[in-house]
Amino acid sequence: DKYQQIIAKIEKKYEERKEELSDEYYWFGGLNEARQHAMIDMSFNLGQTRLRGFKKALDAMATEDYERAADEFMDSRWAEQVKSRAPEVTEMIRTGEYQ
Repeated sequence: DKYQQIIAKIEKKYEERKEELSDEYYWFGGLNEARQHAMIDMSFNLGQTRLRGFKKALDAMATEDYERAADEFMDSRWAEQVKSRAPEVTEMIRTGEYQ
């Protein structure tokens, strides 16, 4: 039915985005599930091109400095635009736990 088709499309897009992040960032596959979901969420929201602009945050992710990465993501126009979602997503990066 139509609902199942929509779910299948969403799942396909999710897997495609996950693969894109894995291809682009060598460290992505080493993230736990919550951190991967946070990065996928941000990638959907920002797009890959704008996500690449978060150089300090991405460098921090690469060195597993999740505290600094979360702070860098929060110190952005993106965080102002998405309002309440930003603390939730960045806490997933900071703690590695679902919020």
